[in-house]
Amino acid sequence: MTPTEWVTNLLATTARAGTVHFTSSSVTTSRSSAFAGRTVGSGDVDFRSRDVRATQVVHQTQFTSGPSGLSHPMRTATRIDVIGVGESVYQSFAPSGLTTLPWAKMSWHRDPSQDLGLASAGIASAPLDELGGTQRVVGVRALGATTVGGVATTRYEVSTAPVCTPRQGAGRQRHGSTLLDTVGPSYVWVDSQGRLVQIVGSERVSGHPPPALQQQSPSMALAYPVTTTDTLRLSGFGAAVPRIRTPAILRLPSSSSFAVTLRLTCKS
Repeated sequence: MTPTEWVTNLLATTARAGTVHFTSSSVTTSRSSAFAGRTVGSGDVDFRSRDVRATQVVHQTQFTSGPSGLSHPMRTATRIDVIGVGESVYQSFAPSGLTTLPWAKMSWHRDPSQDLGLASAGIASAPLDELGGTQRVVGVRALGATTVGGVATTRYEVSTAPVCTPRQGAGRQRHGSTLLDTVGPSYVWVDSQGRLVQIVGSERVSGHPPPALQQQSPSMALAYPVTTTDTLRLSGFGAAVPRIRTPAILRLPSSSSFAVTLRLTCKS
């Protein structure tokens, strides 16, 4: 079995559970507080109907300017609720602790078969994205038995490589930038029935941004390296979950929507 087949089989076995509850987190660290933050979330997936419900709270630092012109850091928390039904995505958000705003239907389409149905469900899909998309799985290595949340599992290291290999020095020649983006490896915990219990992925951006961006936003020069660690944990396989329904949405008298399809093309 190839590494790619191993991942495909893992996700298919997990989905055969029918339903699952999940918790997720994304933690970003940086020398600049403007680029650091933390997001936590939870929700349910119904693999039978291929629908998802998720809630996440984004904690970050925003800078506000007073009459003196000086910027002052302010910690904020924003709650975002997401429902995915079929190919449709609905969102409602508001500052954490306040009543959420009416639901709105988003203009993009969701792929219910992608990322265990978690596509377009916020940070929950982030570690799964690292096993596909712009990355390809090149290796799987068993690291031994361990326990996650009281569940006996086997831990694996999953190595990936970019689908498109950047040309040496391309960034510096084109933009005066030395930024380097490093993804993974990912770590995966699998239970005795071959189901995904936990996955942890990471991405690190180091170096220096283009001079033009540094002039526009001086804080960018102090930001790097920026490291993001994404964690997804699954539990309650096969347990009953509340039916996920299309919410009542806010209809505007005049609105428009569009969909965008992206295709990855590598150029040498």
